Amino acid sequence: ELGVRISRSELLRSNILISDLSLDNGKVYFYTPADGEMNLQQVISRLSNPDKESSGSTRLLFRNISITNTRFKFQNEFADTVTTPGVNFGNMVFDDVNIKSRRLLINGASIDMDIRQASLRDISGFELQSLEAAKFTLDDGYIGLDDARIITPDSDVNLTTFRMAADSWGDMGDFMNKVRLQAKVTKSTLNTHTLGYFVPQFANGSGIDLTGLEIEFGGTINDFTADIKNLVSGQTVVVADAWARNITDMPRASFDVNLSRLDTNGNDLRTLANGFLADSLAANTSAMLSRIGNISAQATARGTMGAFTANVAVNTDAGNVLV
Repeated sequence: ELGVRISRSELLRSNILISDLSLDNGKVYFYTPADGEMNLQQVISRLSNPDKESSGSTRLLFRNISITNTRFKFQNEFADTVTTPGVNFGNMVFDDVNIKSRRLLINGASIDMDIRQASLRDISGFELQSLEAAKFTLDDGYIGLDDARIITPDSDVNLTTFRMAADSWGDMGDFMNKVRLQAKVTKSTLNTHTLGYFVPQFANGSGIDLTGLEIEFGGTINDFTADIKNLVSGQTVVVADAWARNITDMPRASFDVNLSRLDTNGNDLRTLANGFLADSLAANTSAMLSRIGNISAQATARGTMGAFTANVAVNTDAGNVLV
């Protein structure tokens, strides 16, 4: 069911303005062929001038939007349509979409809007219980959020800034290497299970809660810089800044880490290791960590996994180490 009220249609500047849009139980299909022009833009162009094939210059502005119980599909030509364990950016299918917005601008393949409230469920299983954002931008290979709050069943994340960009939606499929991220996270809880829908390496078990999260991140997952101002998990507190390269190929991986603060204990380290590593810790290593007790550390390290330099100061219940 679709309802609209056209308060003004201004075609002199290739603008179409529509107020009070409501869509209930709808199905919306956005398709981008190899030439890069989204099907929606072709429709908008014909609305402004039916005799023109397509112009790409017409802007469509909505005010006061209400969308309920609707399915949205975003598909790229040549995209793999097989359902994957994580979000497939070439074939995104969202069910139970509910959106409230005061303003939505469609300009070519770009969608720009504020989000008062939104929720949806992706076919991968990822569930967005609530999204609020002062600004949301969607373009070819680009997703941007400003002053946003994201709530999932196990995470509550506040984003001052979030940018996710690739050269095209097709490149989004190589999330580890071709998707560039910029994020500033404040006062947040992030469960690694949520992260696993985007980074499969973090999809182990029920996930680990990272709380009190204050972090700035830039780059790809495989080649990044990070400034961790605060991270808490269990009784563990981490403050650090780092850059890393080729982390998915550990023999070739390189890093530069400045660990300003690590307060933890053996049991927490065991839990964190089992949550982040592909294979669980060996039984003897796990037992050793359980006996260590409390740990406090500061460290710097630079190099590769095969050859690195480090300065480490560790205080534990079992003894102290200075390297």
